[in-house]
Amino acid sequence: MTGCRPRILIALLLTVGLAMPAVVPAQSELVIIRTGEKEKVYHRAGCASLEGVKDVLALSRAQATARRLTQHELCDPAKARPGGAQGKAESESTTVYVDSSKYYHEKDCPKLEKDARQAELEEAGKKLWPCPTCRPPIRKRKGAGR
Repeated sequence: MTGCRPRILIALLLTVGLAMPAVVPAQSELVIIRTGEKEKVYHRAGCASLEGVKDVLALSRAQATARRLTQHELCDPAKARPGGAQGKAESESTTVYVDSSKYYHEKDCPKLEKDARQAELEEAGKKLWPCPTCRPPIRKRKGAGR
């Protein structure tokens, strides 16, 4: 009877292992969808088509993809126009605001503390996270090998 216990344990572990996802996806960027609409696209923060829209939901890009949503055409960084929000962050220095929290912010963020100071995105992005409320620009990494 003692030979039966390891087989049961192995069968139990295999069953539990099959029920869990094989690969846990890494955290992906947050994207925005309009709630209450039948549109099958997700947007990046700063998309012009979201201006004035109040009923939105933030998801990770992996969650949006799992819902079979596709990226809004104007939000695609590959199709971004020079001088747009994405082009500006790459071509010139961008100013963000930092306070005592672990985030950097846009100037008009409601979470920004009164003792905030200006900082360059390149420096703030090395030590701080972008605020999930105001969704400031994200620092582009230079070189993959570190």
